[in-house]
Amino acid sequence: MTLDEQQEISVLVSEYAQYAFFDAITLILCFVSYGATFPGAFLLLLIIAVYSLVANGYWGRPQTAMLQGLLAQALVAWEKVTRWRYMATWGSTINLLLCDTIVAWRAYVLFQHAKFWRFTLAILVVSNISVNVADAIWDTINLGPKIAAPSILDWVSILLSLVVNGVATMLFAWKAWSYHQCMPSSTSRKTRRADNILTLLIDSGAIFCAIQAIYLVVLLLFEYNVIRSLQWPLGIADAISIIGSSFNPVAVIVLSQMDNSRLNEECTSGQPQAVTLWSENIYFSTIDMDTDEGAIS
Repeated sequence: MTLDEQQEISVLVSEYAQYAFFDAITLILCFVSYGATFPGAFLLLLIIAVYSLVANGYWGRPQTAMLQGLLAQALVAWEKVTRWRYMATWGSTINLLLCDTIVAWRAYVLFQHAKFWRFTLAILVVSNISVNVADAIWDTINLGPKIAAPSILDWVSILLSLVVNGVATMLFAWKAWSYHQCMPSSTSRKTRRADNILTLLIDSGAIFCAIQAIYLVVLLLFEYNVIRSLQWPLGIADAISIIGSSFNPVAVIVLSQMDNSRLNEECTSGQPQAVTLWSENIYFSTIDMDTDEGAIS
């Protein structure tokens, strides 16, 4: 085996180890987050044991193995799992887009008479979908046995998703503030329930925005080689971001369906009655405010 072949095999094994590492972290965090703690802990112990054997050998010292045709075998094995890599790329992208679209749609319905914010949300959602789809296509085209360096689309897609969720959360917070200002002394059960729903919408959105912000910072540091040893944080941040993008829209839908009746309270200051925020069949209401087009309602 020539020196060049040894170097190629070394690089290839390193790339495969990185793929296995990122996938293992994602799998462990998904197990734990969905309640399957024992399989996640078992997988973690198994990975530690295998890594220890590979790194130190059976007797605690590094071992060298001479394998013939390892490079060719690795390339053949990669071709067999390529279709699964395509599914992973598009699966996470679709998951994130569904999360962003559901949250933005909730804010869009909330501000029925504020055309400026509805138009802003629509533009942000369309831009977010376009960039994320372009990023997924780019990742699919450049999919190979070697881990490609993060592209500009990788962090731009995360940034746009963060902006969409940040704007939607800000609008939820504004509506909650308007609700408190309009009905400071109301203590009815429906009012408290609506207040709790708005608060939980804000909290869930803020937590997801924090997760995305951390992921974006780690990704930028990794892309521009500011800190070269960011494989652990990047894998963890990526896995948590995937989990958060699954839970956040579910929280929005569940919270929105917690109340199936209108709130009929009026403000004594002459504000309009509550308006429907959900649909014709599912009602969850809060106070609307008289504003011009382009203002908060």
